[in-house]
Amino acid sequence: MEEKILEFARALRKADVRVTPSEEIDCFNSLKHISLEEKETFKTALQATLIKRAADIPVFYHLFDLHFSSGSPENDLPKKNAPLDQGSPNGEDLLDHATLAEAIDRALEEIDSNVMGLSVHVLGGNGGQLHRLIRAKGQEVGVQNMGYFLQINYYAQKIIESLDWKGIEADLNLLLKTLSEKGFDARNLGQAKKLLNYRMNLFKNAIQQYVKREFEKKDFKFKQKSAEETLLGKSLLQYTEKEVETMKGVITQLARRFRELETLRQQKARRHRFDVKGIFRKNLKYGGIPLDLSFKEKRKNKPHVVTLCDVSNSVRNASRFMLQFLYSLQDQFSKVRSFIFVDEVAEVTDLFKRYTLEEAITKAMTQMGILYDHLSDFGSAFSAFCDAYLNTVTSQTTVIIMGDARNNQYPPREDALKEIKIRAKRVIWLNPESSWSWNFGDSIMAYYEPFCDKVVECRNVKQLAEAIDKLIL
Repeated sequence: MEEKILEFARALRKADVRVTPSEEIDCFNSLKHISLEEKETFKTALQATLIKRAADIPVFYHLFDLHFSSGSPENDLPKKNAPLDQGSPNGEDLLDHATLAEAIDRALEEIDSNVMGLSVHVLGGNGGQLHRLIRAKGQEVGVQNMGYFLQINYYAQKIIESLDWKGIEADLNLLLKTLSEKGFDARNLGQAKKLLNYRMNLFKNAIQQYVKREFEKKDFKFKQKSAEETLLGKSLLQYTEKEVETMKGVITQLARRFRELETLRQQKARRHRFDVKGIFRKNLKYGGIPLDLSFKEKRKNKPHVVTLCDVSNSVRNASRFMLQFLYSLQDQFSKVRSFIFVDEVAEVTDLFKRYTLEEAITKAMTQMGILYDHLSDFGSAFSAFCDAYLNTVTSQTTVIIMGDARNNQYPPREDALKEIKIRAKRVIWLNPESSWSWNFGDSIMAYYEPFCDKVVECRNVKQLAEAIDKLIL
């Protein structure tokens, strides 16, 4: 078991889970106080000692099942006292299974093990020895070099071909001869042969399962990354709620990136501002010749962000994603005011501060007193914002609007957005629709674009990340 746990720890490390030697020691110490037969207790002990980050728990569960569940290597192999499966060729019950297995074991003991070699383990159902053999053969044929799943059958066949199956067949016949000499009649010998063939087939199947499992151990992190990369390019409008949840970590990284770049932009803006009056005062001793330069120390202003997010049904799941982004922004900035709208506006800043992410988004999407089932009316929403919240926008404010600009034939009221633009430092519009669809149908992006510093197609996470890099710097 100690070797198996060390192998499990190595698999965790390969999947980018940090496991230290001291944590391995803690694990072994904890196992001294529990029964290894109690699977859930055993699993909890491993998780408590080896896993420190919640993000690594799914990896732990997946690899635990590969190493220790009913699908683990030893359980694929023949057992000495295990009966044949349902549908296995057991024939008539001339001998009960235990009696038959015991007779085979006694016959194997009488045959010189040096003569039978591998066969004594295959025909005798010695799972532990066979597992070690399969692992050794797997390393010999290069299982560790598998690159894609189509190679599973190839490497399994290489292991099978490396074994002396003619020798095993010969030893099977020798074993049957020994049983015959012990008084087995033709029917009993037929029953024994079926059991021995069944064990041989289990062994071959165990080789296939071993190779498959090795690929899954190696490939688990790759599959996670591939799935995430697929989501990065998927339209936000097509996200399911589960996929929005999956991208939570990516959203947090984007919000952090936004903060870092906004701070960097402000630092760049403060560089090399000459203080003309200061230069004149400092250089009076040189007759006014500017030999000693002076720069203005501009007061540092913390980035201030105001966000408005469309939460109408037409962009519902995209809205859930964007609300996660807004929630994360509030963790990154000290001055963020967050608003949602359909045709009316509601502030969710306090909601994001008081509740967990899941609770906050659920409340934002259902309980803010706006009519969620109404059609989007950007003009009405901008006007309502100006009437109630325009004072939140100052010359230091970056305003971010998230919506598709589909106004459902309502008046655009671009004058309201113009009023916001006049007061703000910058207005950025992130549109979750492809730019080719702008200004078709009820999209009125052209009405609003003149009052934005930037209008950016933001259909997926990749585009959002690119937008952050381009817009902030």
